[in-house]
Amino acid sequence: MANKALVGLDLMELDARSFKDQGLDRLPIIKMDIDTINIERKGINTDKGNANRAIHVINQRKEFTRQSKQRAADEQHTAEYPEWTADRIE
Repeated sequence: MANKALVGLDLMELDARSFKDQGLDRLPIIKMDIDTINIERKGINTDKGNANRAIHVINQRKEFTRQSKQRAADEQHTAEYPEWTADRIE
């Protein structure tokens, strides 16, 4: 039902599978209870909040690395394409 409600809002669909089963190279964040959330909102760092901030940084680095590898592969393909075209013309 939730995914049907999200259709017109340009949001990702919900998926109950793990990140691994979805094929995503990400770490899940740690669920925080309401008391921990309220403490964090007051500007006081907690162990769970610190862990989630670290996980966020790790996920950002993984995504940056993935995008860098994709750009490098695209650049390699672009560099090889003229050679491939010249071979095909001959």
